Amino acid sequence: MFIHKIVKEVARVFSTVTSSARYIDKSTIHNDDYYWEEPYNFNPDGWMDENFEPKKNSFIMFNEGLRLCPGRKLAMIVLVCLMTLNS
Repeated sequence: MFIHKIVKEVARVFSTVTSSARYIDKSTIHNDDYYWEEPYNFNPDGWMDENFEPKKNSFIMFNEGLRLCPGRKLAMIVLVCLMTLNS
């Protein structure tokens, strides 16, 4: 679904949380040239490939590992519904 790709790209470009780890040596993981092509451009088409998977630790929308958000699926549903209803 294309709207999921838009939500993920918005979360990547306009991160609401700059860091949630105990220690992080870079504060711009979502905007790093090493991980993303043209990181400061909004391009949801990058998510369109069915086999696309961001490089490990390069996209942290709902954290990961032991600190993974338990409400991440509900949050995605709400974000997609809000975007659909407001368009």
